[in-house]
Amino acid sequence: MEVKEAPAEALIGGAWRRLERRFPVVSPATGERVAEVADCGEEEAREALEEAVLAFPAWSRATAEQILGAADAAH
Repeated sequence: MEVKEAPAEALIGGAWRRLERRFPVVSPATGERVAEVADCGEEEAREALEEAVLAFPAWSRATAEQILGAADAAH
């Protein structure tokens, strides 16, 4: 199975943040470890939620094309 490299950071509020904690992502089909990703704790989760609430008005007016463009640029 070909797996794209996962970001080593967490995207919070439009900025990538490197976290010390990480956890493996395992394919349920094969049991194979396919990536390792940032492990956000309670503090990061709350901050991400706050940022998402602030961003919602603008994102809710964005077209699918704009959203895809932003997602491509972020990765």
